[in-house]
Amino acid sequence: GIIRIRKSPKTIGVIISHFAILFMIAAGAVSYHFAVEGNMSLREGETSDEFLSFHDRVIEIEKVQTDEKAKRSVLVIDQSKYQDLTDGKGRTFTHESLPFDLMITGWKKHAQPKPDRDGSRADAIDGYFVQEVSTLDESGAAMADEQLGSACVAIAKMKKGEEKQTGILWEFAAAPWTVTVGADKYLISLVHRTYKLPFAVRLDQTEEEKHPGTERARRFSSKVTKISGDHEEKRYITMNEPVRSEGYAVFQSTFSAGEKEGTGVKSSGFMIVENPADHWPLISCIIVAEGLL
Repeated sequence: GIIRIRKSPKTIGVIISHFAILFMIAAGAVSYHFAVEGNMSLREGETSDEFLSFHDRVIEIEKVQTDEKAKRSVLVIDQSKYQDLTDGKGRTFTHESLPFDLMITGWKKHAQPKPDRDGSRADAIDGYFVQEVSTLDESGAAMADEQLGSACVAIAKMKKGEEKQTGILWEFAAAPWTVTVGADKYLISLVHRTYKLPFAVRLDQTEEEKHPGTERARRFSSKVTKISGDHEEKRYITMNEPVRSEGYAVFQSTFSAGEKEGTGVKSSGFMIVENPADHWPLISCIIVAEGLL
């Protein structure tokens, strides 16, 4: 359209508007490829500077430290390195700090462990096997990706000797799979990727406002403290009114009164977004308006 449109002083506004629309499409492409989105859940009084990705899964390998003051060290295998390992394919990962090589196979994006009740399955591990699950709920609607768990089979092959230890890695497992080598223990888990914020957030108070006479939420809001080193800054987050700082936007997404958990402690869920094109749609809309005017 921009190429074929008549170029003249009379059409300059239309050309500007169309360029702005292309700019908005470019913003969508940048967001799709480079934006990072995740969630952070905090109870009142709790502080954190980390959030979990919505969609990116990783396999983490961590040696259990006997010294409580020792710094944690975690090896991470990105999802792109093993998401093709379906239909019997496998890949071995090694690292000089590990006494074993880790083979990953049988990756399933939407799956869960099922008991092998009659003991007839050759792929069963400790009485369980990995089975794919439907991506639809009971009503037939598509479930969100973060509601569905991934799973795979992991085989730890000792570098010294022929010993092998085999286990199932599942995203919603209650605890990591443990590999024991002599007196050392290694925790291996399939989890959502953890990202670190350049600042910490402390949840001071969270509240829920309901529509009169109903149980339907009208507004979630949180009073938080943004902590950067020794500097503390009080901020207020509510629905559709995020806090923006240092390239990140913190949105209020969920609220819990602690009744379901049985704790009675209120908590808030925050959506964290790092998007290089965060303000591009706004700029595009302004340029479109100028072109139309």
